[in-house]
Amino acid sequence: MSAAQTKQDFTDYIVPTYKPAILMKRGIGCRLWDDAGQEYLDFAAGISVCNLGHCHPGVTAAIARQAATLVHTSNVFMNENAPELAKQIVRHSFDGKVFFSNSGAEANEGMIKAARRWGWAHGGRHDIICLHDSFHGRTLAALAATGRAKYREGFGPDMAGFTHVPANDLAALEAAITEKTVAIMCESILGEGGVLPLTDDYLRALRKLCDERNLLLLADEVQAGMGRTGKWWGWQHSGITPDIMSFAKGIGNGFPLGGFVLARHLDGTLPYLSHGTTYGGNALATAAGLAVMSAMENEGVIDNVHRVSARIFERLNGLQERFPHLITEVRGRGLMIGIEITKTPADLVAAARAKHLLILAAGDKALRLLPPLNISLADADKAIDVLEGVLTEAAVPFVTEEIPAQRIISMNPDLDTDLDSIINQEYESKSESLLVNLVKRLRKSGIKKTYETVESIFNLILPHKRYEPSRKTIFDVAIRIIQVEEYADIELKDEHIRSLGVENFPLVSRPDGLPKKRMGEKLSTKQWVCEKNGGLNDSQELFDALIQDFPTPKSK
Repeated sequence: MSAAQTKQDFTDYIVPTYKPAILMKRGIGCRLWDDAGQEYLDFAAGISVCNLGHCHPGVTAAIARQAATLVHTSNVFMNENAPELAKQIVRHSFDGKVFFSNSGAEANEGMIKAARRWGWAHGGRHDIICLHDSFHGRTLAALAATGRAKYREGFGPDMAGFTHVPANDLAALEAAITEKTVAIMCESILGEGGVLPLTDDYLRALRKLCDERNLLLLADEVQAGMGRTGKWWGWQHSGITPDIMSFAKGIGNGFPLGGFVLARHLDGTLPYLSHGTTYGGNALATAAGLAVMSAMENEGVIDNVHRVSARIFERLNGLQERFPHLITEVRGRGLMIGIEITKTPADLVAAARAKHLLILAAGDKALRLLPPLNISLADADKAIDVLEGVLTEAAVPFVTEEIPAQRIISMNPDLDTDLDSIINQEYESKSESLLVNLVKRLRKSGIKKTYETVESIFNLILPHKRYEPSRKTIFDVAIRIIQVEEYADIELKDEHIRSLGVENFPLVSRPDGLPKKRMGEKLSTKQWVCEKNGGLNDSQELFDALIQDFPTPKSK
């Protein structure tokens, strides 16, 4: 079947709850290839599912081997893999028993049922306190627990028994406890809500509060678990232990598998036939899970998370310093990373995809990076290089606003010294040198962007304001020089910048102060710049074209 037919069939026969932009054909490690053979660097990992990368050889071999032996019998019968996988999960979490499911939503549904069943036997309690911006799944109970109203829209009435409070606000949570409260349910990092980590102190306080008030602590580790944060489970960073923990996603590396661990002291909460599943824990799924656990233990995966995470956070923090107007926070743990931005995340996700880097949005304001946990430093650097280019381009509107100076200066406080010097000087040769230095500094700062239209390019040489030494005038001249250079893919020589300096700008207060004849002549200059763009070999050639229509400056 052709790619075109597949895409048409997707439109015709798949319920449109998703809008995939690309048809992927194959993957290996941290790379994917689409139907046109284009390669992508995957920093989404199937939304924290393919933690070992695509087609990990050990997992692939285990699935193939088991598929040729025994796939499914239902839970009416035992298979060899399920108890072994349960034992390994308990060994890396806490003592208890495991119930296997197929997905994170099912795992959370089961965890909620277990908590309510325990509350039913302990005073008839059933209410669960959850957090704003949380996400626990798309089934009705998991959806009611989710702290983002947009996911529940149209599916009401919400299932009763769930209260939501702000994350990391212990007073608000404590105030929400009633005689009907049975549990507190939380993610250690609110992934879908914006990669918002709960503080270790907050998690410890929750554990203490649950112990004091005879409540259960429910840990949703569907996204943050399986090594994603640099430990097997996110809650381990705080040194606590939950009463019930859900897991999914990374446990199967792409094969549907999930479940929850019920602490040993809750044994008997779910008796015979009180809960069930058809596919959960079958031989094929648990074979995949065992292969994942083996790779996690034997291939240095968690050590790699620490190593690569340190590099990525170092580089992202550098980008935040460079683009503080665009990046307001870099947060997360391990290789679960959020970048809060002032732009629309979907726009930057699309821009990264156009450069063959796959990333995700999270919440309303964040980009989310979820690379495979075994990614190399080289591939991590490559991804951040691409992201740097995306951010550089996204920063442009802040440069081209009508009054950009204050915002740009806040981005580059080290420019302030030069600008202050310019303010207090006459227009002498030193001013020209300062302008040259400022342009050089701006070249390194990333404040540049091709103007997309000839009209905008030509406006670079129109006088912005009266001929006077001011912070905005000198800065605008410098930034416009940078934009000319970017547009024509050249770098003006220092002597040309000096000649194009502020002292050569005409003494007029606005563009329409120019003689009409001159304005008419500028039309030919616009056309010339358009025709010559990209074909210039000499910066003098462009310089001459840009200044040829300037009126003769008046003397001081």
